Amino acid sequence: MRSARTLILLAVSVLAVGCSVTHPVRVLDEGATRVTASVGGPLIPYHGATIPVPYLTAGVAHGITPSRTAFGDVHVLMGTFGVLGANGGMAWKIRDEEGVRPEVTVLGQAYLFTDLRTMSVVRFFPDAAAAASYRLGESWLTYCSVDIMGDPWQKRLLVTPALGGQWEGWTGIRLQLELKWMAANIDTRHGIFEGKTSLSGHGAVGLFLGAGYDL
Repeated sequence: MRSARTLILLAVSVLAVGCSVTHPVRVLDEGATRVTASVGGPLIPYHGATIPVPYLTAGVAHGITPSRTAFGDVHVLMGTFGVLGANGGMAWKIRDEEGVRPEVTVLGQAYLFTDLRTMSVVRFFPDAAAAASYRLGESWLTYCSVDIMGDPWQKRLLVTPALGGQWEGWTGIRLQLELKWMAANIDTRHGIFEGKTSLSGHGAVGLFLGAGYDL
């Protein structure tokens, strides 16, 4: 039984890592707090259509200094698998946007998953990411990012590039749409993803919608 739970936890946690929008794309102002939510995941065939997995996360971010923001999320959908999932870390602003140079933000975080029934099986995944963003007028932000997650149990790195946009049209409200090539360096013609939405037999395409509200 313990072995079976371990395999299930490992499978769903690997699928869950990276199943949210890039967060945050830019650091918050010092002292600012934002609540966030994200839904989406790898695109899968469903009754003749192709839809994203409805993977839900919810979290909060807080500006520690003008250049550092702490953030964390809970993985709501994981509870239906009997798994507690959470991630948290810090984002740093490396440089401001200036002319043709984008604003650059780097992130370091960790994912933690454990069996809710016994708390005896724990999986830990370190993760690093970087995002380059441009502001388009007062309400729009566009960006590209790359995420590198370490999988100690498979002894490999999962590389996920992404493109996205963020709309800040209402006071305190932000909406974010992101397209990812999840685990782009991994052959997924067989196994968990089974190549349904892979590109050249690698990774899986994912679509994500995020929302945030500044308190």
